[in-house]
Amino acid sequence: MVTLFPVAVAAATAAGLAAPGATPAMIDLTVPTTTPAGGTLVVTATPLDATGKAIPGAGLEFFTNIGSFGPVTEKSGVYSATLTVPKDATGVAKLSVVSEAGPSQLAKVTIGAAAPAPAPASPWGAAPTEPAPAAPATVAAPPPAPAAPPAPATPVPEATPKPPKAPAPAGEHPWLRARASAALGAYSYEHRPSDTPGDLLPATLSLGGGNGGAAKPVGFEVDARAWLPSLPYLGAHVQARSQHYSIATSVFDGKAEDWLTDIRVDLNGRYPFAVGADEFWVGAKAGFRYSDILLFEGCLTNGCTVTYSQVALPGLGVGPEVGAEIGPLFFTAAYELDLANFTTPYASAIDANIGYSFLEHVFADVGFGWNQRTLLLQSADTGEDRAELSDGALMIDLGVGVAF
Repeated sequence: MVTLFPVAVAAATAAGLAAPGATPAMIDLTVPTTTPAGGTLVVTATPLDATGKAIPGAGLEFFTNIGSFGPVTEKSGVYSATLTVPKDATGVAKLSVVSEAGPSQLAKVTIGAAAPAPAPASPWGAAPTEPAPAAPATVAAPPPAPAAPPAPATPVPEATPKPPKAPAPAGEHPWLRARASAALGAYSYEHRPSDTPGDLLPATLSLGGGNGGAAKPVGFEVDARAWLPSLPYLGAHVQARSQHYSIATSVFDGKAEDWLTDIRVDLNGRYPFAVGADEFWVGAKAGFRYSDILLFEGCLTNGCTVTYSQVALPGLGVGPEVGAEIGPLFFTAAYELDLANFTTPYASAIDANIGYSFLEHVFADVGFGWNQRTLLLQSADTGEDRAELSDGALMIDLGVGVAF
């Protein structure tokens, strides 16, 4: 046994083959550049390991958006399949060969006009060629030839249904999506003073939740997400949302007008994996957050005025996220924890989006969002608690975008 092992290795090396089932580093694809409609062509694929050796038993799958492939055969690490093109096919056939271990290779074949069908044979044999003009003869004219029977009707072939579009091979999904959306939702707010509110409003002010009707903010959202084409494990996500609402209460005259502003700039990391031709991923994000919240000041005695302003809340947002690319559908979902001034947890959020690519570079999507914030305001001079501010929002957005 000791002497046989190196002999087997040397034989495999001489044969130029890698170990069966080894992970391919690339796939060498050989395919004609053109083919006629109604014809066939042979597509040959060779999976190679990192040293350039062919891999037997690699488990390759052949896909096409026009026509259909026959059975895949393999000989010495070279895989072949015959593509049959429908008679009425036109345009460009997009071919892909996908390995179970992940690598894939693409090719395009231009489909030309079908070769002309041969003319049906005459029941009287080959048609004679037209003779050259001759001088008039004095012999009697022969009797007229019998009329040829009518040609049989040519049956009209039934229309061949177009084959379903082949799924995108792994790694061929969009690396960038950007959209603009209309955003609307429901918003609740509560200002709850402490026993020593200082200059802040000394009365509780509540909106929404169990305290009457919620505000209904309306606005817009823009969003862009990109993954590095050369390094699909890393990406970036930018989102900005602004929605207008107002508060009317007996505590003060008129309405308190406000814009709910939320800006996010994230760095993303993910681990993508393929299931057939679909792609799924799990990952995490971290980045800058900016939002604001209403703050009410003043008192309720005669001659006192209640005023309001926005408190800026810059900070850090972190959390996990997941996503999927399933044919023309795509999906993302994420949870987020926000830290005010990059240190103090004060907010939680959940976001989910699902979209559909109805054109090659155009998609529509719908999104859902929920967030909850709670802030404890303290005196900068004494450290005493002044008030607790809390709010929450449910949001829906509908948008269209582009993908590349």
